[in-house]
Amino acid sequence: MSAFLAPDQNDFLIESKFKASDPPEIYQFRGLPADAKDQRHLLMVSNFINGSSNFPSLISFDGAILRKDDIKEWTSKKNPGMSGALQRFIIRTSVENWTAVTCWGPVGQLNEMTEDLHVGDSVSIRNVRPKSLPEPVNSEENADGVRKFDVRSYLPPLPSDTIYDLDMNNNGQINTLFRQDSRPEILAITRAPPLIGSGNVFPLGLLETMLASLVGKGVNLIGIVKEKGRATVLDTKYGSRVHKMTVRLFDQDCSGLNITLWGEEHTFMAGRFISFQTTVLLSEVRISKDSRTGLPSLASTGKTLITAYPHLPAAVTLTSFLTALDLSKYRPVVPAIATLNRVSCRAVREAMQSQSACSGLLFAGRAACYLTAFNLDGPLERLITFRCETCHVKVPFPFPQTRNCCSNSFCPQLYQAVQPSFDILCNFTDGSGTLSNVRLTGALAESAVGMTVEEFLNLSMAARESLKWDKLFEVVDIAVTVTVSEVDLFKKTLELIDLIFL
Repeated sequence: MSAFLAPDQNDFLIESKFKASDPPEIYQFRGLPADAKDQRHLLMVSNFINGSSNFPSLISFDGAILRKDDIKEWTSKKNPGMSGALQRFIIRTSVENWTAVTCWGPVGQLNEMTEDLHVGDSVSIRNVRPKSLPEPVNSEENADGVRKFDVRSYLPPLPSDTIYDLDMNNNGQINTLFRQDSRPEILAITRAPPLIGSGNVFPLGLLETMLASLVGKGVNLIGIVKEKGRATVLDTKYGSRVHKMTVRLFDQDCSGLNITLWGEEHTFMAGRFISFQTTVLLSEVRISKDSRTGLPSLASTGKTLITAYPHLPAAVTLTSFLTALDLSKYRPVVPAIATLNRVSCRAVREAMQSQSACSGLLFAGRAACYLTAFNLDGPLERLITFRCETCHVKVPFPFPQTRNCCSNSFCPQLYQAVQPSFDILCNFTDGSGTLSNVRLTGALAESAVGMTVEEFLNLSMAARESLKWDKLFEVVDIAVTVTVSEVDLFKKTLELIDLIFL
């Protein structure tokens, strides 16, 4: 069997024994003698796995992040004043094996250690304590009337019953080896399907017809990302905050199915999916009945695992479907600009605030108005953006210590240079009111400014301020569209498609 990384002279592999029904699990230990393959050392390790105290209790290993949960703060009821935080990771050590690592420590230090870790990173885990996964909790409360905590309800099924605790007070560490690791041997691990439950993967077309009969169950499904909703943060009644994003998937037999993703890491991943390109496998998605509509809905849970571009025959079929797909039929059809009706700024605002029963193009029109905000003398990071043309993920503004390259591991342009483009917020005003914070981007922005981004970057502040006043309060003719999202009918996008100075 293959280990996650090839052992060096200070490493050795051991094979531990579990139930006959479980496959052998491969561990990689570090910091131990190179001659540990000797039978005597293997016996010591075997005793340690089975609870003997003749072996050091803290071990280390390497792996790839398969899932990252949100940080949860806790307060001890038995010891008032004692508090801390925990965060769970699912770490994959080989194609066949993955395990749970729970990190414990002060909330600030824990956040500092893990905030830059993401699914797909290969990591080095140091000084963790192995323990057996507790037996399932059958009764909801114990003799004292206190609800029992069932850790299994927060974990996807694991190949073995060994999990790990990482205590920062015992020098426990989880450090990055490679961010968004794209080495072939690592992709073989991170993109291998961690199927759970029955192991069956539902095509979306079949799942759509069976939703009503599957309420209350968890399913594995695969599809292509069609659209992403907005990322939102909700305040819970317990005082914590939870992240949420809805993603719409489709395939050759299903026009679209919404899945709600919960948790900061899941929304981070979804924000980097590429519409009409990323194939996604979701393991253990829960089907429940929506309390508002009464219809079946799909959502991630504490057991859900997300794999982009999974190594599955179904993913190959979807890729072939995408190759032959005509994407033009999925874009809203906008009438020719010259044929658009004349509208007021107030009419555009009302369209943005209206309710719609269907997605697609809601409104289009032309308006003659004044340009009342055009802050070309503002901070550059508010005027110019570095956004990948393929995945549209924004790259941090390249201050001296950063690189303007795409960092999205799901994008074919990963690590490729990203060119700057204008992203200017403008206001337009007529007698009926003002359209605020309208984005002026791309070639349309270069035409309005009268120069390229590179030429603008070479201007002095005085020249930028002079250019601003040359354009500000001029009469312009604009054309705008308002479109409604398939994911969320309340999400409307205002797009400026033409701007002419009169």
